[in-house]
Amino acid sequence: MEQPITENALPTQSRNGGTFSFLVLLAAAFVLLVVGLSVRGLWHSEGRWAEISRTMLNTGDYFHPRLGVEPYFDKPLLSYWIVCLSAVVTKALGLADGLNEFSVRLPSALAGIVAIASVVSLGRGLWSASAGRVAGWILLTTYGFLFWSRTATSEAQNMAVVVLALAWYWSRRERAGFGSFLAFYVIIFLGAMMKGLPAVILPVLAVFVDVVLNRRWASVLKISNFLALVAGLAIYFAPFLIASATATGDYSANGLALVVQENFKRYVDPFDHTGPVYLYLYYLPLLLLPWTPLFVAAIVHALARWREVDRNGRWLLISIAMMFVFFTVPGSRRGYYILPLVPLCSLFTAGFLVQVRTESAATARLHGFRTFWWFLAITGLFEMLAPVVVPLAREVIGSDVARVVLTAMPHELLTAMGIIGAASLILSAAMMITNWRLRGVLAWSRPAFAIATAVVVMGGFFGWQNGLLEPFRTEKAFVQQVAARTAEFAPEEFAFYHRGSANVYFYLNTPNSGQLLREPDEVREFFANPKRRVLFSERRYIPDIERYLTSSGSGSAFRLGPPDVVEALLPWEKTPDKQDWVAWFLKESSKGESPQAAKD
Repeated sequence: MEQPITENALPTQSRNGGTFSFLVLLAAAFVLLVVGLSVRGLWHSEGRWAEISRTMLNTGDYFHPRLGVEPYFDKPLLSYWIVCLSAVVTKALGLADGLNEFSVRLPSALAGIVAIASVVSLGRGLWSASAGRVAGWILLTTYGFLFWSRTATSEAQNMAVVVLALAWYWSRRERAGFGSFLAFYVIIFLGAMMKGLPAVILPVLAVFVDVVLNRRWASVLKISNFLALVAGLAIYFAPFLIASATATGDYSANGLALVVQENFKRYVDPFDHTGPVYLYLYYLPLLLLPWTPLFVAAIVHALARWREVDRNGRWLLISIAMMFVFFTVPGSRRGYYILPLVPLCSLFTAGFLVQVRTESAATARLHGFRTFWWFLAITGLFEMLAPVVVPLAREVIGSDVARVVLTAMPHELLTAMGIIGAASLILSAAMMITNWRLRGVLAWSRPAFAIATAVVVMGGFFGWQNGLLEPFRTEKAFVQQVAARTAEFAPEEFAFYHRGSANVYFYLNTPNSGQLLREPDEVREFFANPKRRVLFSERRYIPDIERYLTSSGSGSAFRLGPPDVVEALLPWEKTPDKQDWVAWFLKESSKGESPQAAKD
C-alpha cells in the first residue's frame, strides 16, 4: 500500500460526525447480529454450550462441566460462564425466559460487536478513523463473521479477543507500562479461558512481528512486562486449579490435561479434524465473501509494489501471513479455525481502499470492484428472479429430487428473495453507474455503495431468509414431540443408546439426562425393567439394539418394535438419515416385560 490517506485528505468531517458514523455502524451491527437470534433451533455443536450451561445453572457447580452423565472439560470454563450470565441477565430484563436460543447465542453476538469496535480502533491507530470505519463495515458484512457471531460457540469470542488485544496493544505501544501489559495479558488469557491457547498465540505472534520489524525490543523486554505476564498466567490457571481441587465423586476430567491434548497434542500429533493442507486457501476466501475479490486485489497490489507499502501495512500483512502459516502447519485443520484472520483481512482491505489514489492502486481497485460487483449483481439477479423462476422450474425440471426441493421452498422465502434481490440490484446498478460516471475520482462513492449492497445481501440472508428455513431443521421438533408425552417422567426414566445428544438433552429440559447405555447387558437390563422408560437412539444403531435383544444374554429374548417417535424426513429425503433420532416408549408392566419389546 502506498502512504495511506490522512484524515486531512479525506472529505472534511467533524469530530461529532465521526462519532455519529461510528454509532451508526454499531447500531447496524446490533441489528444484524442480535435480531432473530431465537428464530432457529440449536444445531450441531451449539448444544454443548446450551446444555453444559443449563447443567451448571441447575446444579450450581460452575467448575465441573458435564455433558449428559459424563464430564466434559474439552473447552475451558469461561465460555460457559458467559452463557450462564447471559441467561440470568436476559431473564432479569425480560428479554428471554431463562436459558434459550437467544440467551445462548447472545454472547457470540456481543463478541461480534466487540470485534467491530476493535477493528475500528485498530484501523484508526494504523491509518485513519475513516479506514477503521470502512474496515468495520467490511467485517460486519462478511459471511464468516455473520455466521459465527450468530452461532452459540466460542469461535466469535476467540476472534474478538484476538483483534481486541491487538487494538489495545497498538493504542498503548508507545507508552506501555505495567498496567498496559497487564490489560493485554488479561485480554488474551481470558480468551484462552473461552476457546484455547490460539487466543494467546495469535496476538503474541503479531506483537512479535511488530517488535522485529520495527526493532522495538526495548519496549517489551521490561520487568513490568514479565510481572504482568505472571499475573496473567495466575488468572488463567486459577479456574483449572480450583476445579481440580474441588472435584469429587466420579468427576475425572482434568481441564489442564485437556488443554495439553486440545492445543499441543492436536497440533503436533492430530487425532481428528485432519483437513487437507490446502484447506484454508479456499476456506478463508469463503469466510471473506462477498469482499474476497477486493481482498485478493489488495494482496496482489501489495506484493507487486512491496516497497511502496507503508510500515503499518507491512506489519498487518506479515502478521496475517504468519497466522495463516500457524494454522496450516499442524495436521489438525478445520475451516472455522481461521476465523480470527477475518477481521485483520477486512482491515487490510479497508486500508487498500482508502490509500492515496495512484494509478496502480486505482487500477487494482477497479479490477477488484468489477469482480465484487459481478458477484453481488449475479446474486441479486438470482434472488430477484426466484419468485418467478422457481414455480416455472417445478413444472419443467426433470429431476424428481430437484422438483421436490423446489416445491418445498416456503412461499415466504421466495418473497424474501425477491425483495432482497431487487434491493441489491438497485444498489449494484448505482455502484456501476457511479464507477462509470466518476471514473474513480470520488473513490468514497464506491465503498459506500458496495457496503450498502453487502448489508442488504448478507443482512437479508442472516436476518430474514435464514429464519425461514427453520421448517427444514427437524431435531428440535422431534424432541418437542417426545417431551409433550413425557412431561411427568423422572430423569432416570430416560436413556440413550451409545451416545447422547447435547441438543436433545437441552430441549428435554430434565434435571439430568438419565442413563447412557453402551454394553449389551445394559440394553437388555433396560428393556427387562418393568417400569416405564424412554429410549433414544440414532437410527444407525437400531441393528445393534435388535441384535442385543435377540441374543441369549439373560435367557430370554425380546423383539424390538418400531419407534414411537421418529425424526421427520425432509421433503427431498427418500430414506431416513442414519443420524436421525428415534425414541421408544416402554410402558410400565407388572409382569416384568415391556409391551414394546414383546417376549419371543
